[in-house]
Amino acid sequence: MKTWLTVPVNVVYWAINEYGMSVLEQIDAKVSQLSPELQAEVLDFVEFLNYKKAKDQPVKTDPTPQLPNKFGAGKGLITYIAEDFDAPLDDMEEYMR
Repeated sequence: MKTWLTVPVNVVYWAINEYGMSVLEQIDAKVSQLSPELQAEVLDFVEFLNYKKAKDQPVKTDPTPQLPNKFGAGKGLITYIAEDFDAPLDDMEEYMR
């Protein structure tokens, strides 16, 4: 029975089996035993996984950092407020009884 130990290295996690081989070494050993046609299939699958991972990650549309709002930053943006702005809404009349 194989036992696996997951060891954090920076952000990458390497799984090491009882023979001391990393996942990358295990993949290399297994793939090198395959025919060139099957190696091409493995490469296609790895590219598919990379595409799927990139597709699932959110796209950053604005690379500039969001600055904190400052008091008075919206001054002058509101140019009109109706006279009855604070008046109760007709839709809420039944709840105000």
